[in-house]
Amino acid sequence: MSNLSASDIGSGIIENLLGDVGAENDHCISCNTCRIECPANIATSLLQPRKLVRMVSLGLLEELMRLPEIWYCLQCKKCNRICPMDVKPSLLIKHIRQEAIKHSIMDWETFVKYEALGIQLQRVRWQTVTHLIQNKKISADLREWSKWAAQPIPQDHHPIQIIGMGQRPRHEQQPIFPTNLTACVTCKECTAACPIASELSVFDPLVIFRMANLGLRNELIVHPAIWLCIGCEACTTACHQSVRGHMIIQDLKELAMKENRLPHDFELQLETHQRALYKRYQLEVDSLLKGRLKNYLAFCP
Repeated sequence: MSNLSASDIGSGIIENLLGDVGAENDHCISCNTCRIECPANIATSLLQPRKLVRMVSLGLLEELMRLPEIWYCLQCKKCNRICPMDVKPSLLIKHIRQEAIKHSIMDWETFVKYEALGIQLQRVRWQTVTHLIQNKKISADLREWSKWAAQPIPQDHHPIQIIGMGQRPRHEQQPIFPTNLTACVTCKECTAACPIASELSVFDPLVIFRMANLGLRNELIVHPAIWLCIGCEACTTACHQSVRGHMIIQDLKELAMKENRLPHDFELQLETHQRALYKRYQLEVDSLLKGRLKNYLAFCP
């Protein structure tokens, strides 16, 4: 078992968290806005960013490195974006994870399996959305999880048909939001920044933006990928061409609903199943870490 001395934690990790990491945790006013915005907390009530920020401020670093909540985080950075005091909880969590690996609290083999769980989550989300679009039933207890998690999405699940060199089809309708779409230079900054683009056959924001630029509107508004977007705005923040990627996807969602291209209760069903998916993901994380992460259960809520 790893025994970290007070000097190991106090002088090193805390200094990084309060300084070099730039998480601004000492600015926290405990308003709980981060908790309300966090998709993992909305689904499970088990990830409270404010709690982790407060623990950092109190110097409870070894406890944090053994806390299961840091592995529930999706790194969507919504907590960073919504915080009125510019505190960055997701940055704290990222750094704490790195320290847990560095101090052998989390072993590398388990971390690789944990990363694979993130890929599986997105596969299951894709299958869930596809079934809902097709108005197919999904079991409330997600009995399909294991099957869908192990099943890669075919690369040609929805082939893009390019309709002619040099032609740019005229959009039938102006975007609802100003997106600066035509400025896209396909540099893939959006893909690199996206927290859910772990398997590109499942979700690649650049593919969506290129399809939109080519005028493939009808294909996109029934495409499952647009409903995987969690609205974190990472693609927009990363883009040096000022393309507002998250608004392109929001525009497509609005058009799909406006034109009744989806089942009437699609959004309600999606929200219900989304919460169930995150709960199942949390249980999968617990199952993986139990017995592997040292002293994992000691600080469970």
